Amino acid sequence: MDSMIGHNRPPSYAELAKEEFDRTAKSYEERRDEIVKKCNALVIRDQEDVGAVGDMGRIIKALADKVAGKAKDIAEPYQETVDALRAASQNFTEPLWEARDTITQKVEDFRAAERAKAKAAQQEQYEAEKRQAAARAEETGVEAHVPKPAPQPKKSAPARGDLGGRVSERNTLNIEIEDVRALPDFVLNADKVKEALISTVRSMVQAGAEVPGVKVDRGVKTTLS
Repeated sequence: MDSMIGHNRPPSYAELAKEEFDRTAKSYEERRDEIVKKCNALVIRDQEDVGAVGDMGRIIKALADKVAGKAKDIAEPYQETVDALRAASQNFTEPLWEARDTITQKVEDFRAAERAKAKAAQQEQYEAEKRQAAARAEETGVEAHVPKPAPQPKKSAPARGDLGGRVSERNTLNIEIEDVRALPDFVLNADKVKEALISTVRSMVQAGAEVPGVKVDRGVKTTLS
């Protein structure tokens, strides 16, 4: 067998599928090459020739669709296998990822509680120092300044397990645009923003909407069907 590649290794699914497709496509090679040759030789002299282009476009699509359909038929049993394995893997691992989310939330709850306790203790110490300073000021007549508590660190120190596992914290950003009109030009003119805007505006213009601030150049493009 062609797919037995050295050391008596059994063929892979990909090799088997490719061999089957190559055998199928072989029967269409002559027709494909004939179509390509006709397209390259075609000269447009009048509307009748233009109509011939439309016919050739239909012939091309029919052959391409037929070969693509054959490829799909060949791939279907393999795709069913891939889909079944993917679903089985997801079903098996889903409880594991849910368990990881559970212990991650437990760490976040624990650290939030620890920060709250530390903040409360810090505030209590600050209030006690203020009372002591007030008492001394009453005795001596000299008012003492008590510095406010330092802000709590936003991140906890990383923790490591015996197996090398690491629990750390990272900064996150939750962004909500409150007013698009207030955004600066360097944001609105960014390439990705422009692409999204053009896609949205194109749909609106195609539906007949008049969109201020948009230049529309209407043209035509040849299509084959």
